[in-house]
Amino acid sequence: MAAGLGGCGTVSEKMAGAMGSMPGVGLPANAPERPAKQRAYPAVHDMPPPRTNAVLTGAEQQQVERELMAARDGQKAAAAPPAQPAAAAKPAPKPAQTARQKPPLAPAPRLVPASSSRTIY
Repeated sequence: MAAGLGGCGTVSEKMAGAMGSMPGVGLPANAPERPAKQRAYPAVHDMPPPRTNAVLTGAEQQQVERELMAARDGQKAAAAPPAQPAAAAKPAPKPAQTARQKPPLAPAPRLVPASSSRTIY
């Protein structure tokens, strides 16, 4: 039966109904019913009406760009870390601590993205 159905491109409604009622095949028991009336496709070729609002003039566009740049600069200033106080606020290290200090770590290796010329296929 499987070989016969494997070569067939379509399955009749009767076979689909019988196969759907078998356990483990078809829709689950709690699946919602199909709607009685099939929904219409959206009107993809209908064009929307022309816009009623006007396009920005050159002066209006420059004004908007200036406002956006000012907002960006304000956000950068607000997100900047606060200035560090002078070194006088930092306590001087004790002589015993300086002898036990660890050497500075080496900088992290720079990651280079792989390109097609470096990729081995």
